[in-house]
Amino acid sequence: VFYKLGRVPQPHDKLVVGPGVELAVLEVKGKRVTKVRIIRGEGAALAHAAVPRPTEGAQPPAGPPEPTQAVQAEQSRVQESAQARAEQPDPTPTA
Repeated sequence: VFYKLGRVPQPHDKLVVGPGVELAVLEVKGKRVTKVRIIRGEGAALAHAAVPRPTEGAQPPAGPPEPTQAVQAEQSRVQESAQARAEQPDPTPTA
């Protein structure tokens, strides 16, 4: 309940947890939820229907998203740093 709401629940808070299933917070003591009502059926199904869903037949994006400029800059910096370290002599003394 905390995770879904993103805050400390209050009495009368409701949240949809699945198709046809809704939770209603009845009682809270401090930060502890002490009573919850599970609502099944048409009322919960209607609330769930309002949640936007992907369009049928919609294709998921192909492959991973392109890295942002910030990510590309960080990758470049890491590569340059690794290359600079590889070019330096080994500081470990030899006997």
